[in-house]
Amino acid sequence: MESLPPAQEVNVIIVEDESLYRDMLRRALDQDPCVHVVGTFAEPYSVLKDPAVARAGVALLDIDLNSDLNGFELGLRLRRTYPRIGLVFLSNFAEEAFIATLRRQKMSGWAYLLKKSVRDVPTLSRVIQGVTQGMIAIDPELANTLQPRKKTKLDELTPRQRDILKLLAQGYSNQAIAEELGIAVKSVENHMNDMLSRLEVDSSDRRIHPRVAAVLCYLYETRFP
Repeated sequence: MESLPPAQEVNVIIVEDESLYRDMLRRALDQDPCVHVVGTFAEPYSVLKDPAVARAGVALLDIDLNSDLNGFELGLRLRRTYPRIGLVFLSNFAEEAFIATLRRQKMSGWAYLLKKSVRDVPTLSRVIQGVTQGMIAIDPELANTLQPRKKTKLDELTPRQRDILKLLAQGYSNQAIAEELGIAVKSVENHMNDMLSRLEVDSSDRRIHPRVAAVLCYLYETRFP
């Protein structure tokens, strides 16, 4: 399985109704030289009218915007208008219904993060880069609490492959997975190729990226405790 390409410059918009948290997000993103905030918004309807959105590669969206249009619905509207925009949904709580809806639509290029995690700039940067490339990522805390359902494809994986898949679901590149697990990048690649075979992911199918297919499989075959 091929790794993710190097980090690239990306324009980002922030949609967050709490001014202090919105400012904190912007300051955090200012620490990443590859990320450029091109617009911040307090309410969702102004986003749909602002020309800055057309320049954005990623939208950071608080789900609860204290409006009749929440961040999740706004993200779906943005995706219909701008099919290539990456979506990073932010929430104070783990809301399985939103993840399940995204999973059923088989959308790519999205992430779901807990608000407390975005203070970790490397996590936020990793996720932003991932969604620009069509990847799917979920919050590290959520990934560590998801539990396999009974009698699923995950039963076919080795413990090492399950560890790799969990990191893959957090948006880690092959290099980052290797560093996290203390193994060689080549070993990660070998495990991933075998993992795809066990998950019955067709690497030759160009309609979906193998990494996305593997993460979708992980989300289908797990549940919150």
